[in-house]
Amino acid sequence: MAVRRAFASLLKAPHPRQADALSTAYWDALSATLPPPTRDDVAAAPLDDSAARTALRDHGWCKAPHVLPAPVTQGMLQCIHAVRSAGWPALFALALEPFWQGITHPHMQARMRAVLGPGVMLLPRLWIHRVEPGGRGWEPHADYPGPPQRRDPIPTRLTWWLALTDAPAGAACMHLIPSDAAPAVTEQFHALQSVRMEDAITLLHRSRAVPAEAGDVVAWDFSVVHWGGPHDDVTQPARVALSLELLHPDQAALPEDEPLLAPHTIPPTAKRLHLVGRALQVFGVRQAREPAVQPFLSLAQPLCDLW
Repeated sequence: MAVRRAFASLLKAPHPRQADALSTAYWDALSATLPPPTRDDVAAAPLDDSAARTALRDHGWCKAPHVLPAPVTQGMLQCIHAVRSAGWPALFALALEPFWQGITHPHMQARMRAVLGPGVMLLPRLWIHRVEPGGRGWEPHADYPGPPQRRDPIPTRLTWWLALTDAPAGAACMHLIPSDAAPAVTEQFHALQSVRMEDAITLLHRSRAVPAEAGDVVAWDFSVVHWGGPHDDVTQPARVALSLELLHPDQAALPEDEPLLAPHTIPPTAKRLHLVGRALQVFGVRQAREPAVQPFLSLAQPLCDLW
């Protein structure tokens, strides 16, 4: 309730850059300043579909290396640099059409289909993570409470985390606890006030650091406890990643899942801005997680109203 009141208070005064934020022409013009997407003939690294699905079934997560080639991730980083240079948080790169060339890239589509099957849909909850040296990723959490929802026996909802820069162990790589480690604890992680020492030892012992290179994907079901580690390596640049949420093609959407997105299609500008607004509402209100977006929260509802 306190978070809602704080969020409501931020909506009272319009943001000084609201006119630009809501202007599709502004974002289209910014997109036009970026170089055209690089055509590449680099084959995606082979993925053992069966092994990936087995890992999801048994442990709740899997990793797909080298899904996107370097020219594509570099183009997405150029989009982020463009919006930050214009005074916006990294999240607003979602408003730029060239950024979506990576999301809709054929290699991404092939990997999504390999894991969840043809007809997989993209949920309207996306975020761009940027962790500077000296910072750290989000605290341990599960994306949604409760046990995993599965279908034959793959999770029906999946987080899809794409590294846009290298994320070695010392530079805020992802960490997670496999779903088969003390599931009675991890599936109730959101509600627990304390854990037994025996369970704590199990969780610590089973936790995994998951270093990644730019273009790698790490995927996990919504019940997996995960977090971003500290960025202690001052020789490394900021760690940047994109997180998406996927829906199994046979799973019915909830009201909050609308509008569903076809992951092979770039949405129009107004819809992309709507997604920025949705992200601010869902994820941006956690000040400790994302201090950089706090001055922009008043734009959330006006952006959502564009679609």
